[in-house]
Amino acid sequence: MPVDQHISAMLAMLGEMGAPPMHEGTPEAGRAAYLQLTQSVRAPEHTAEFDPLRDEGEAYGKAMEAAGARADVARHAGMIHGFFDLGAVSPAALAAGESCARFGDLIRG
Repeated sequence: MPVDQHISAMLAMLGEMGAPPMHEGTPEAGRAAYLQLTQSVRAPEHTAEFDPLRDEGEAYGKAMEAAGARADVARHAGMIHGFFDLGAVSPAALAAGESCARFGDLIRG
């Protein structure tokens, strides 16, 4: 997809989120769209202590914070990858999963 289509898509998404309209033909529109998008993004990133993707997940969360997103980065001690689905057999996984229920709250603001 060409860059101008990406900018148009970002501006349309920002309009749906209630952002003020911007003229697509200006360089400022692209920069403003990027800034508004990163500042409005919420990025929940919860990892397990024993997860082969833990380091990448935490690095992603930190990168989102560095870009201006509101990130919620947390490592769950003693958990393995996929702990969200283990609440029925593990009280610790159930508690960790319930703490991640904040995902919806974080995303909705």
